[in-house]
Amino acid sequence: MIDFSAITRNSRSLGRILRFPLDMIPKGTIVPILQGPLRGKKWVISFSLHSFWLGSYEIEKQQLMARHIRAGDVFYDIGANVGFYTLFASHFVQGSGYVYAFEPFPANADLIDKHIQINHLSNCRLFRLAVSDKSDRVRFQEGLSDGMGRIDEQGNLEVEAISLDTLIEREALRPATILKIDVEGAELSVLKGASRLLQTQRPRIFLATHGEIVHKQCEIFLREFGYQIEAFRSVDGGGELLAT
Repeated sequence: MIDFSAITRNSRSLGRILRFPLDMIPKGTIVPILQGPLRGKKWVISFSLHSFWLGSYEIEKQQLMARHIRAGDVFYDIGANVGFYTLFASHFVQGSGYVYAFEPFPANADLIDKHIQINHLSNCRLFRLAVSDKSDRVRFQEGLSDGMGRIDEQGNLEVEAISLDTLIEREALRPATILKIDVEGAELSVLKGASRLLQTQRPRIFLATHGEIVHKQCEIFLREFGYQIEAFRSVDGGGELLAT
């Protein structure tokens, strides 16, 4: 698989030259994903990264996930952004599995819904919710990019939040066998709100942490539930964990 994102980092001037034709593609254009497990799936051009449809988004994480997601798995995509990992998991869990995507930011959720529709995915369901340790209305702050929004008391949007344990009980969802969590700093709240799920189902967890403090807190919390932690990427004091 070609890492196009690495090519554009060679130099600033070269990066601008290589990105120019990509940036000229009109927003809303539907294109095929060019490589990887999702090759041939349809993708909507937005203000998100071009690496989604180039197929080079987080290649190492894609490869690791591909080794762990099996047919029949139930995958929760928490902080689903515009739906790349929703489509990714849908491909691997196949018809016997299921994917639940959670995204509170309206523009992102609209794109997830569109990606599910144009790819005719029957094993996915979108929840326009934030996931936390309680059920409430919360403030949500838009970030500088559509992948950076987070729960924040000073946020400019109000969204509905719910805990996974409550949602599973209320909606009779299929309990997760895999969690993917990327929620820009609210990771511990998500885990606390899934305590019953962690105790009874023991799902595998792909966890992106944002900040050294929450990273350590999540590690401690998961180890108390008997999880083993494997770090596979470090970023600015946080990083990516696989908990099994």
